Amino acid sequence: MVITATGPELGCYNAKTGEKIWSFKNTHGTAGVVNSGPAIADGMVIFNDWDGSRYYCLDEYTGDLLWSFKVKGDAQSVPTYADGKFYLTSYEYGSSGNIYCVDAITGKQVWKNSNIVNSLCGSPVY
Repeated sequence: MVITATGPELGCYNAKTGEKIWSFKNTHGTAGVVNSGPAIADGMVIFNDWDGSRYYCLDEYTGDLLWSFKVKGDAQSVPTYADGKFYLTSYEYGSSGNIYCVDAITGKQVWKNSNIVNSLCGSPVY
């Protein structure tokens, strides 16, 4: 499978034929799915809608929504996955940013750090 984030939708395509398998368009951002690529881990696809302030976790094979997670500010990064958790960031213009650790299965926040020295607009690496 090939998964793309393009403006109004997240699309999943057959890697051999290019045929669209599923798409997800139900985001809150004004520009749709923008500002980061998706991450795939353990049958889940996670991506953000930037100014909608949300990350969305979908089933990799069906495109069904598993959960969404609201952040403070703009959802900014390509998520990182490790040990059953997603690491996400958000950016607050003129302020700082936030780092979140979220349980990959439930979408519940494990921890948050808002003590960032300057604006955060990069992707986390584990």
